Amino acid sequence: MSPKRKRRGRLKPPSPRLGRGYPFVAIVGRPNVGKSTLFNRLVGQRLAITEDTAGTTRDRIAALVETEDGRLFELCDTGGLGGTGDRFDEDVNRQIDLAVDYADLVLFLVDARAGLLGDDERIARRLKKTGKPVLVVANKAETATLEATAGEFYALGFPGEVHTVSAREGTGRSDLLAAIAEHLPAPAEDATATDAEEGVRDLRIAILGRRNAGKSTFVNRILGEERVIVSEQEGTTRDAVDVRVSVGGRDVVLIDTAGLRKRGKADDAIEIISHGRARYALRRCDVALLFLDCLRDIGQVDKQIAAMIRDEHKACVVVANKWDLVDGRMTPEEFADYAARALPNLAFCPLVAASAREGERTREILDTAFELHAQTLVRVGTGELNRALSEALRLRRPKPRKNRIGKIYFGVQVATRPVTLLLFVNDPELFPRTYRRYLEGQMRKLLPWKEVPVKLCFRGRESVRRKGGRLARRLERLAGLAEQPVWLDDRPEQNVRSLGATLDGAEVQAALAEVFETAADEDGRGAHERPPEEEG
Repeated sequence: MSPKRKRRGRLKPPSPRLGRGYPFVAIVGRPNVGKSTLFNRLVGQRLAITEDTAGTTRDRIAALVETEDGRLFELCDTGGLGGTGDRFDEDVNRQIDLAVDYADLVLFLVDARAGLLGDDERIARRLKKTGKPVLVVANKAETATLEATAGEFYALGFPGEVHTVSAREGTGRSDLLAAIAEHLPAPAEDATATDAEEGVRDLRIAILGRRNAGKSTFVNRILGEERVIVSEQEGTTRDAVDVRVSVGGRDVVLIDTAGLRKRGKADDAIEIISHGRARYALRRCDVALLFLDCLRDIGQVDKQIAAMIRDEHKACVVVANKWDLVDGRMTPEEFADYAARALPNLAFCPLVAASAREGERTREILDTAFELHAQTLVRVGTGELNRALSEALRLRRPKPRKNRIGKIYFGVQVATRPVTLLLFVNDPELFPRTYRRYLEGQMRKLLPWKEVPVKLCFRGRESVRRKGGRLARRLERLAGLAEQPVWLDDRPEQNVRSLGATLDGAEVQAALAEVFETAADEDGRGAHERPPEEEG
């Protein structure tokens, strides 16, 4: 919490483990009334899985929501109260009780189509015993007739208006947010939009791995409470569960994901969607934790997850979990060597041998994630970058293709998270995948990105010329840069000194701004913010 920010009034003191003390709003109701659909509608993202199958949601899923006047609150989706008869009913109900106990406001969701049922009345009596403020929300009121019949829910005995919405269609969202805002503490002067921007900067850590690797156990160990359901039964976690926590004074969002396995073995559509949500969690995270069960061989699913992490250019900590059960049969160094051979895509990533169940080295995992995130934020000067490129070319040049040799004119760093380098070359096709991997490795070796991925974007000289206009004229003014075909090939040392003297200027940064934006757009950076389409 910022030192300038006033502590908000709460019905109970905020847990020191949960980061900022945002007001907490929980959505409760019987199964299949549209809680997850309403959650997604209010959040503005498809974070919770929505299926017609009752009991789809098991864990508490939370995300920040901003009201129209700039106030922030944490909205929590829960499973269906009362249960569906499966083996997780007791765990789900315990998670709901914890959410209600912590909540400042409860949204009691009912079904306008089905009308008032006995289960709704039992839940109402249960909520009244808590003494928490409750807003009754009648969902699925798509027509005027259904809105009118929603009046029967006044019989539940809660004060205030019954709010009618259609979570699927989006109607009633603004009115509901306004009603929620009336129950929130007044915002402090410095606690509105600025806090929203700060929330975006919270470090997001996605926890990935195959089934039963200990991901949820790790999240609960960090929080010191049962925040997500843990079971020996494989496939317990379905959603990608965002958990906000304060670690060492830093706010972090831990994203617990469903355990992955081969898509051909998926039991149902929910599992297929869970796989998609895990991939989306990877796209929106800053650092990934790849959990490996050190008692089992690294398998095909582990390799597929490693390839996903590398394709998304995410910093990654490899976690050898369940180390308390190894009993001295191998050392962490031996397992690290084995993992580097089995997962060559992540050979440069650090490995931590830990036990989530016993709490051994769990804090070291997060400390390592912080260090990797810091590396992804490092920017280097253009002169330093081009000296490293010159050294990489001196040690190894690309092989000739069709009597042509690939030439690098110059490079600039265009982005962080991930570290992205834009290299201007004579022809990108002259740089095969093997040589690009070599260049990435050399950039990690020679520059301060030792343990994080480096994304290389290649642009041919002709594509720069085609930009024309202001960009071409500025490049020509910089010592005829666009006309020089051999910047790093004939006299590397002299040319690199010249690059260092000219390319760090603000004018060059402005001149290349259009190219930078094109590189970011064409290489999928914007796509990382879009959730995947529902599958199955």
